[in-house]
Amino acid sequence: MAPGRYLVGVTPGQGMPAGVLSAGGAVLIDSVPALGIYEVNAATPAAMRSAGVRYVEASFEISLDSQEGDPVVGGGTTEDMPQSTGTPGAAAFFANRVQWDMTAMGADWAWAHSAGGLNTRVCIIDSGLDSQHVELSGGKVVALASFVPGTSPAGLDSSGHGTHVGSTVSGNGISMASVAPNASLLGAKVFAATGGTPVSRVVSGLQWCADNGAHVINMSLGGIRYYPPTPLSAEPSYQAYSDGVKYATDRGVVVVVSAGNSNLRLPNPRQVVVPAQVPGTIIVGATGPMSRTGRWFVGSTLTTLPLTAPAWDPFNPQQVMFGPDGKAFYSNWGTGVDVFAPGGRGGVPAGYVNRVVWDQSSPAARVQTTGSANDNIWAACSRLANYSGAIVSGGIPGATATCRSTQTTTRYASLAGTSMAAPHVAGLASVLYGELGGVRSVVNRAKVEGCIKTSTDNIGPASTFGGGRINAQKALACVKA
Repeated sequence: MAPGRYLVGVTPGQGMPAGVLSAGGAVLIDSVPALGIYEVNAATPAAMRSAGVRYVEASFEISLDSQEGDPVVGGGTTEDMPQSTGTPGAAAFFANRVQWDMTAMGADWAWAHSAGGLNTRVCIIDSGLDSQHVELSGGKVVALASFVPGTSPAGLDSSGHGTHVGSTVSGNGISMASVAPNASLLGAKVFAATGGTPVSRVVSGLQWCADNGAHVINMSLGGIRYYPPTPLSAEPSYQAYSDGVKYATDRGVVVVVSAGNSNLRLPNPRQVVVPAQVPGTIIVGATGPMSRTGRWFVGSTLTTLPLTAPAWDPFNPQQVMFGPDGKAFYSNWGTGVDVFAPGGRGGVPAGYVNRVVWDQSSPAARVQTTGSANDNIWAACSRLANYSGAIVSGGIPGATATCRSTQTTTRYASLAGTSMAAPHVAGLASVLYGELGGVRSVVNRAKVEGCIKTSTDNIGPASTFGGGRINAQKALACVKA
């Protein structure tokens, strides 16, 4: 084992055995004492293997699982925004067909047939939560903590990722609908504005979430651990992550994790994606629709074929092709993915304008397609994020703006990624847990997980789509049974 950054696992609550740090020439960086996990810089890590030490494994950086390259943002004054009617389906984004994701998973059915996650808490381990945004204000966020040194106030979201993820789970219904509108949110900040984060911070977040009453944890993040060339049977170590997840699941917490955006088959003989493939998690892949840009020829009359793509409005929700969603081009896939959920962007990457598909409403016509903002997932954007794109007025995206404005709390972002898929599952888990009275237990956790994984839509072969795409109506029937 070469000098570097390592995680040392010992018996929880007993502290680091005497002499272990000095034996390895190690300096303590971070610790999670309740789980017996210590992160160190070690000169001779192998020398730390001694009595009382359960494992010594290499640490690594974790990153967020959003698909960059197509951020679009909305903003405006409070006066521009339609006010909540108390009915999620009346929120402007959903009413104007912008939020295809809620329809695809059946969240709109669940709003009318459940308590919407009442009496549950969902903890977002991410970049923080902008609790002043109109979708997250007024007590929606009940607690915040930061595990990033030097950040103040605790939950400040200078990235925007966590605010987007959290508002997909649960929001106030001002302009956008969320999966579990009556759930409460916890925010564990483990990412700064840019860059990755060490494993120890995320494990600290897992402990904090579980200790603060979370029923569900959402982790839209991940990293890849590679198998060594020889022997192939030697797995890369991720015991610290396993300890963190087990701490939560042993307390009845459902742990939802994004599958990753590398278009990899899971399981993979050469690598493992963590924490997605850590036992005890629900692994979520992403689906997306396709935007319609207009017919470009009809029947056999080719004279109407334009030399360039036809004029179209990428912010017009009517131009989203509302057919069955398919695998998002970036999403990891395979039998190792537990379920899929709406994550944005179908089979066409941003800027790809040459794909031709049949128009299902008129077999004689074909349409040219490309990605647009409305293929993605619209959700709240932190006032400190740097995304730029479109103002929202009356619930329909329009002119350009930027998300960054310390005085504006009404802006929204359109993003894609398995990061965006995972909170749809976390929201559904909250809804199901709410139907069990919000009573946190290992038995109820198992029931919620089982109903999510088995009550799905078959949108393609299991070899690609694993357990299928989530279906809120089926999952609710399962948990009520």
